[in-house]
Amino acid sequence: MKQMYVPPGFAHGFATLSEVAEVQYKCTGFYTLASESTLAWNDPDVGVKWPYTDPVLSKRDSQGMSWPQYLRNPAFHYEQ
Repeated sequence: MKQMYVPPGFAHGFATLSEVAEVQYKCTGFYTLASESTLAWNDPDVGVKWPYTDPVLSKRDSQGMSWPQYLRNPAFHYEQ
């Protein structure tokens, strides 16, 4: 069993390389549809080097947007 902290507003994703995996999320608050976005898994602007080129994706993940599309309407806004 492993845990990993992903701060609010950070994109995150995972690849399952085994036949079976269980992933659980602990959130900072109640689920809010307006704060959920899906980036394209293979967006070259994000630059993740995934270990395969043709993964099995959920319907939502297969319709992910590019990083430039996300930046036009981000789910999170930060003051600098």
